[in-house]
Amino acid sequence: MSSYEYHEFRAVDRLLTPAEQREVASLSSRAEVSARHAAYTYNYSSFRGVPEKLLTKCFDAMFYIDNSGLRLTFRLSARHFEPGRAKPYLVEGLAYEGEGVQVKKVKASVLLSIGLEELDLGWVNGEGWLEPMLPLRKALLGGDDRPLYLFWLAAFDNGLIDLDDPEVTGQPEPPVPPGMGELDEAHRVFARRFEISDGLLAAAAAQSPPRQEVGEEHLRTVVESLGEVEKVDCLLRVARGEHVEVQREIHDRARAHLSGPRSVASSRRSLEDLTQAAGRWAEDLKRRAHEARLDEIEENKKTLWQEIERRLSEGHPRFSEPVKILAQLYGLAVERAGLTAFRKRLVRLKQYGKSPAFMKRLKDAGVVDS
Repeated sequence: MSSYEYHEFRAVDRLLTPAEQREVASLSSRAEVSARHAAYTYNYSSFRGVPEKLLTKCFDAMFYIDNSGLRLTFRLSARHFEPGRAKPYLVEGLAYEGEGVQVKKVKASVLLSIGLEELDLGWVNGEGWLEPMLPLRKALLGGDDRPLYLFWLAAFDNGLIDLDDPEVTGQPEPPVPPGMGELDEAHRVFARRFEISDGLLAAAAAQSPPRQEVGEEHLRTVVESLGEVEKVDCLLRVARGEHVEVQREIHDRARAHLSGPRSVASSRRSLEDLTQAAGRWAEDLKRRAHEARLDEIEENKKTLWQEIERRLSEGHPRFSEPVKILAQLYGLAVERAGLTAFRKRLVRLKQYGKSPAFMKRLKDAGVVDS
């Protein structure tokens, strides 16, 4: 397998100037560059630019992936994101540069990143991975700590925290933000890409209170409270292209009126307790999914029997699909006390018992004993 590298950068708060676009494009003949975006793909070589410098100078988000690892980095304004906010969620001091959850202040910016290494990604294509995760950056700037907790969960679930050390397993998990049970698509995409298990997500949600959102009434209260001078100043800044900054400041003020907690810092579970809770939730989710599947089969039972008979009545029937459906119906019958009715219905298919291939498939599937 050839080596593979994909770097993608995205500008969110402003467009790149023509000069910046030329500079970004000059870094590689493989560059795909626009006023919002730059991407570099390599199969036998590596990117010769310095991602951190490129990110801090021109872009707001970066995604990197190769055959065995991936990394997501957001550049955040230090004015709207205090680095200390990330401290409880950091996972540092690891074997690979960029691995874990890290935060770094560079002048007026804060670089927040999550990196995983030694994954078995095989052949991958990173195009299109960054776009669905960009709302996480907006959430962080808006005071939402759920992305921070998800970054930590990714590091935790991928073995970057030593659970073989008793002192570590006894430590508490970081504060759980509100709304972990109300994840949107960006959160879920991140969880899939960075391999956070459903059981761990469910365990997090069980410890998380509902989230209070900034509503229209909160924004109106803030805007109406501004003095005339400040209103004029805000409008001038919008006219100069600082609309994103103005929006965040107004949202920050509106959020200050919310009474709900930012995160749950009390009664935190130990990492060992979290692991056990995740295991219990994984089993519960597995059971629920199984029951939902049985409900689906039960609801469509009549149609499934008709489909079996239709397929078997064909001139030269193929037995694989009918046997697969029969196995599903048999499993339903076993678990929901319907074996008698199942066997009676099966008798109607006895004319196909003359086919050794059909009977063998039924036996192999455990639908009949002999």
